[in-house]
Amino acid sequence: MLPFSRSELEKLFPQSVWNKAEELVARGALVDVVVENDGRSITGRVRGDRRTPYLTRVKVANGRGGRVRLSSTCTCFVSDCEHAAAMLLGILEQSAAPSANDVTATIDDHLEHWIQAVNGTVRELASQASRPEDDVLYVLEPLQREDTPSGLAVAIAVNTFRARRLRDGLYGREHPIPIAALTADEPPAFATPADLVIGRLLGGVASQTRRLGGRADAETLERMIGTGRCFWRTAQSPALKLGSPRAGTFRWRFDGDGCQRLFCEMEAGSEDAIVVSLGDPWYIDPQTGEAGRIDTGCDARLATLLLKAPAVPPDAATLVRQKLAQGSRNEVPLPEPLRRRERISVQPKPILHLHAPRISVVRGSGWNRRDEEEMVPLARLMFDYAGATVSWRDGRAEINHVADNRLLVIPRDTQAESRAIERLNRLGLQPLGPVGLGRFASEPLRNDFTFEEDEEDADVSLRWVEFNHREVPRLEAEGWAVTWDADYPYRVARPSGSWQAEITETDSDWFEFDLGVVIDGERISLLPVLLDLFRRAPEVLTPSALEEYGDEPVYATLPDGRLLPIPASRLRPFVEVLFEIFETRRIERNGRIRLPRPHAARFDILERELPQGSLEWHGGENLRRLAERIARFAEMPEVDPPQGLQAKLRPYQRQGLSWLQFLADCGLSGVLADDMGLGKTLQTIAHILLEKEKGRLDRPALVVAPTSLLPTWRNEVRRFAPQLRLLVLHGNSRHDQFRLIDRSDLVVTSYTLLLRDHEHLLPRHWRLCVLDEAHAIKNPSTKLARTASQIRADQRIALTGTPIENHLGELWSVFNFLLPGLLGDRETFRRVFRNPIEKEGDQARQAVLVSRVGPFMLRRTKDQVAAELPPKVEFVREIELGDEQRALYESVRLAAHTRVREEIAAHGLARSSIAILEALLKLRQVCCDPRLLKGHRGGHVESAKYELLMEMLTNMVETGRRIIVFSQFVEMLELIEAGLKKRHLPYVVLTGRSRDREEPVRRFQNGEVPIFLISLRAGGTGLTLTAADTVIHYDPWWNPAVETQATDRAHRIGQNKTVFVYKLIASGTVEERMLELQARKQALVEGVLSGARAGLTFTEEDVEALFAPLPD
Repeated sequence: MLPFSRSELEKLFPQSVWNKAEELVARGALVDVVVENDGRSITGRVRGDRRTPYLTRVKVANGRGGRVRLSSTCTCFVSDCEHAAAMLLGILEQSAAPSANDVTATIDDHLEHWIQAVNGTVRELASQASRPEDDVLYVLEPLQREDTPSGLAVAIAVNTFRARRLRDGLYGREHPIPIAALTADEPPAFATPADLVIGRLLGGVASQTRRLGGRADAETLERMIGTGRCFWRTAQSPALKLGSPRAGTFRWRFDGDGCQRLFCEMEAGSEDAIVVSLGDPWYIDPQTGEAGRIDTGCDARLATLLLKAPAVPPDAATLVRQKLAQGSRNEVPLPEPLRRRERISVQPKPILHLHAPRISVVRGSGWNRRDEEEMVPLARLMFDYAGATVSWRDGRAEINHVADNRLLVIPRDTQAESRAIERLNRLGLQPLGPVGLGRFASEPLRNDFTFEEDEEDADVSLRWVEFNHREVPRLEAEGWAVTWDADYPYRVARPSGSWQAEITETDSDWFEFDLGVVIDGERISLLPVLLDLFRRAPEVLTPSALEEYGDEPVYATLPDGRLLPIPASRLRPFVEVLFEIFETRRIERNGRIRLPRPHAARFDILERELPQGSLEWHGGENLRRLAERIARFAEMPEVDPPQGLQAKLRPYQRQGLSWLQFLADCGLSGVLADDMGLGKTLQTIAHILLEKEKGRLDRPALVVAPTSLLPTWRNEVRRFAPQLRLLVLHGNSRHDQFRLIDRSDLVVTSYTLLLRDHEHLLPRHWRLCVLDEAHAIKNPSTKLARTASQIRADQRIALTGTPIENHLGELWSVFNFLLPGLLGDRETFRRVFRNPIEKEGDQARQAVLVSRVGPFMLRRTKDQVAAELPPKVEFVREIELGDEQRALYESVRLAAHTRVREEIAAHGLARSSIAILEALLKLRQVCCDPRLLKGHRGGHVESAKYELLMEMLTNMVETGRRIIVFSQFVEMLELIEAGLKKRHLPYVVLTGRSRDREEPVRRFQNGEVPIFLISLRAGGTGLTLTAADTVIHYDPWWNPAVETQATDRAHRIGQNKTVFVYKLIASGTVEERMLELQARKQALVEGVLSGARAGLTFTEEDVEALFAPLPD
């Protein structure tokens, strides 16, 4: 019952104050309140006219005549204010007097405290929105020595902090606050009344730390736990809860010295629970997050004494037992007597215990002085004498040890111990005391060993890893025992036996692969472990980095935290086979990876480069046989050409046929990438015919080619393999021919019609599908590329002399059609191969790419089969511009260069490509003929290159030469036409505007005209012009492959004359710079197709070079 009534309160406050207090109570202004000392000390918070509630304290006393006297303080700085009155009135209404029918009851202090804590917490949660965001936190920590056994009573301390609660319910960064702040006249706004009461109970000490150990501290601990903001060791752990009392029993135990100590053993709870003396014994259980009283059955005073019992030495055990038995009347457990004493000699066994405690270190000074915790790996040296362990620094000459109720006295073997210490010293381990952090460590830690930091080798952690990997096994072999803490970060696992590779084949074109190792009898999947290593240190898992490691180990982290040493030489083959898997990080939930069937070809690297017996295979026999066959494809047997082939194959063409047959036998696809003019069409026809003769052409083969090549396919099939039932789908009549597909051996259609007729072509499952001039699908984003990838066939073949024209993405698109998944998805390929090779010149990645596509791409250049082709002689004719053309070039160059610089400054190089190409186009037009430059005065300026060409053509025709002239610009060809007409030189022309392609080809091949004008795009591919002996490239193109394709119209199989190739270049202009870029791009292409080392980058410096002024 409160020591005052409503009527008494009304008399103690002025009427105006009382009226305001009633208003405050009516609108629920009382936030929370704590009542102590039977209502004589009251603290609470009351909402007023500001956002933060007012903190009010009232002391109640009896005056003369039993009248009530009040003294109050409030953060509104007014005595006896409306907030104090409202608080007192509020608690009166909350605790209305019981009616006459109520049964009188009493509540003990423990239950009363619990009720107050519950009510206070509810009120505190209800007012959370109006409170400041910080909270007071109470963090408990033990003060015992590290080697204090569990069950012995320890002292604890509380540290006070403030911190902000985050959205996830945890607390942010903690800031220490002195306990005295909670008892100040103006306490922090975030402190609740419960915090203020706790502050008074803690005594308002100036520091943030206060030791707990007295009887009164039990109430303090209960109140701290009641706030929901009391934690064990760290505020990031769950808040402690008040647990039920646990039964406990006092028992004597022997320690390593033979002494007996009195332990309080609990019957329930975890082994990590500690015993605390707070008058009564208490427990704190970090695992369950509970704290509570221990019921020992003893009087509190006796329990306190038992918790403080000193150790009983062996010689005193019998006498202590007798005296306790005489005076304790069986209420105190008695120590065990010793029966006999023996002296024995024992060879000590060194024990090295590895652990990594956190040591508090003082950093900085003055205002910058701060406490920091550092994890310090240590090695604790002890010696085992017949079951008794002793520290190397223990000064005792003899050890007392109890075994079977006998006291064993064991003299120390100092010489053996010295040898063990010297062994550690030779390994570089020194006691922590002399090392830098030693002065901050507790006394037991100062005797542990560590590596002294070396300026030349600052990575001490690596030294610990190496120590555990290399030296610990040697120490164990010498008879040492080595143990670790469970959370020791540098434990090194020791695998046993070979690595295990598991393959699970499926009915699809994919299979599952797993890699494992056995450690301590348990098989552990290595792929997730290697993926984790790649996430943490991607620079390690590259072929070049592993090459530098040599036989040194790379350390991967196992799921349990142990480190697995993997020799780099063993890891490197797996990285070459699987490293893009680490890039994509696509590992199935079962720890396996899914790989496309052709990827099995990479397994030969594992068989070839790993030491014999280091890899144990399980499953996947068919795939492994396939891998072996692919690895030895260079030794594939040569097949005989089909009997019905009406042509004699050259040796390299027979090799190409054998390769196509080899892929078909293995159920694989590939790209025949011979140079233009080496007979890819003939080799493919021979392959299809041989499939028919072997009885494997049970369904038609499909060929998709550019429209211009349909006549070539029709003519060559009829010429070389007339027994093939051929169906060419072309023109409007094709709709009536779809019904003939099933009766055909070979169906030929165009890329254009593939898009139109997809509903007839895509549902079928073809025996094989051939894409001629397969660079037509070089852009995977086009509808054509997407449609082609949907064609279903047992075997897919791509024919192209230029699998790479501009960048490696084109190679990916072709292989995405041939062997989906071999090079990963498009984004993975860009990140893993294209960017490192093109932008960084990564030779190791290029080598992996070459190795990956090598078995599935056959490429022979004309240089390689030069004996079967006539020579090709190339000339670069540099042409000096005339004065007027030079002046025009410089005028256009300056304006274009300025615009390009502005564009790059505004949008960057990558987004300025259109503006750059437009500017370069104008410069190229000036070089070709100023008349091409629209809107300029160029029509009156003479072209030096044009005049030279007319002179060359006139002379060449007179000497009987047959000439092809290529140009990028149709308008340029029209100007050349006008010049030829003026000079009465006969010619034919082929551009994209030409409707009849066959007639000009026929006339030129039959010798009716000596000159053939061709636009590069219209006639650069698909034509056979072996009547020509001269090729003139009037203007250069960025891509050297396009020019080579054009030249190969004349320099190809069937040619029997030397072919002369002329490139006309305006000296000092952008055309000269284009030749340099051509050479770089050609190096990239050849590097990937042949394995040569090359790279390509394009920078702002290149742009500046292209727009450089003409030399004087």
